[in-house]
Amino acid sequence: MKEEKRGFTPPAPEGRYLDHAFFAVCLAVPFFYLLFPALLPKTAELLPVRILLPPLAVLLIASAALLSGSPEIPAGRKFGMRPGPFPWKTALVYWLFLYVLLILVSGAVRNLADRFGVSLPEQDVVLLLAKSALPEKALIILSAVLLAPVTEELIFRHIFFSRAAYWSGGGIAAVLTAVLFSALHGNLLQAPSLFFMSLVLQSVYVKTGKLTVPVLVHSLFNLVSVILILLIKT
Repeated sequence: MKEEKRGFTPPAPEGRYLDHAFFAVCLAVPFFYLLFPALLPKTAELLPVRILLPPLAVLLIASAALLSGSPEIPAGRKFGMRPGPFPWKTALVYWLFLYVLLILVSGAVRNLADRFGVSLPEQDVVLLLAKSALPEKALIILSAVLLAPVTEELIFRHIFFSRAAYWSGGGIAAVLTAVLFSALHGNLLQAPSLFFMSLVLQSVYVKTGKLTVPVLVHSLFNLVSVILILLIKT
């Protein structure tokens, strides 16, 4: 019998390395984002620990898991690297589309909340960025513009989505990844925006096959958001 052809092939090649990374992330994300703050609340409240530890720890664990299996697959492919010129035009178009879309979605959510008298607080990191001193601001910006985009795109767009897509197909995997991505941030006001953000970033990754593209789009989005927050609060 001929092997059944898949209707959709994720950007990440299938292999043991992907299984290792998927299960490692499934353990590391709840531990560092949920259990660690509950077990050591005073330590977790320290700003460097709170901002840097979860994404950095998960990034290192996921990277080690990606390298632990499937030696026949080049290391670059395991991390979503694909040869060829970088599609700058595609990245900028997707970034612009994402920003306009999320402005509309966020505005619609705020209008609905005001209409029904629901109070939706801002994300903690937004409040911290607006009120913190200069060293703390620099730490938050470093995390938002560099560490968070790299970690989140590797985890969600590359590992979660690709592994789920091999199991259930691209559409279900994209929606499931978007739900997890928005839930991880733990903010009701931003949840719809983050859901659509995940879908857009997933789309650009599938289109280009290069993880660096959604990383750049994500990073540019956060950078502009940080600048606007600082200007408005100032």
